[in-house]
Amino acid sequence: MAKRKSGSSRYDVSTWTRCGNKKTGYRSKTTQLCIDCCVVTECVHGTSLMEDQCKAGVVYAIQFGTEPGMSWRVPCRYIAGAEPIPCPHMQLVTREQCEAEDAESERISVTMDKLLPILIKFKADSKGQSARTTVPCPMCASDMKLTHSGYNGHVSGICATENCLRFIE
Repeated sequence: MAKRKSGSSRYDVSTWTRCGNKKTGYRSKTTQLCIDCCVVTECVHGTSLMEDQCKAGVVYAIQFGTEPGMSWRVPCRYIAGAEPIPCPHMQLVTREQCEAEDAESERISVTMDKLLPILIKFKADSKGQSARTTVPCPMCASDMKLTHSGYNGHVSGICATENCLRFIE
């Protein structure tokens, strides 16, 4: 596990290990790490490595290089067994942040499970043509307006309830 240097937000990444998903109990839904591994090896600034830079502005190719295996060594996406490359902006997530991210991920998953059957039916009923309809919102039962684009087949929707569903495919 990572050891915090006294009085610093920097971490000695040379001590990092992950349990390899051998532990049981709470597991992050987004990273699939046990909570202990998540809070000692995940950075709050981390993004997909498909992005050019992290949320702290670190350009991945400049800071970490582009050689094969680099993605295993980026400290915010560290894989056990690789030698991590230090990052001056590394800031580890807290247990609370990890749990909040998981709760949001679960909320989105539940929403999609309820919304997808409605979208599939609306697309089928639209038969590739532009269309509009109003259906009950699967989250709050208020009116939700749906619009289907005959041009690209995408559906957009907005619920009448403030801060409920609003999306564009």
